[in-house]
Amino acid sequence: LVLPSLEDTKSFYRLPTSSIMPVATSRNKRHTNDSNYPYRISLILPAYHEKGSHLLRKLTAALGVAEDPNEVEVVIVDAGGCSDLEMLLPLADGEDCDNDDNESTNQYWGRVSIFSFAS
Repeated sequence: LVLPSLEDTKSFYRLPTSSIMPVATSRNKRHTNDSNYPYRISLILPAYHEKGSHLLRKLTAALGVAEDPNEVEVVIVDAGGCSDLEMLLPLADGEDCDNDDNESTNQYWGRVSIFSFAS
């Protein structure tokens, strides 16, 4: 295990951006006019053989305890075998989504993006 030096950890540099585009993205209507809106937190969910309904329950529960979910972007990385991930997109755009718990909430994530790396 090689750890960076103290000097390296104090300096911030931006990694090159990837040319891979998301499969789907949904933005909260509050920030649709600002394409460079800086989200404070990026929640990255790697998914392998996950069902959209399972992730929907987890993200809906997290919305209930989030202080300001509009400041959070959710990035879902499909590593293969996932189904129904598009059902997560309404968690950002304020539309009703098919939740088994039938709970309605007035809070939405700032942005939800789905990336697929399935081969």
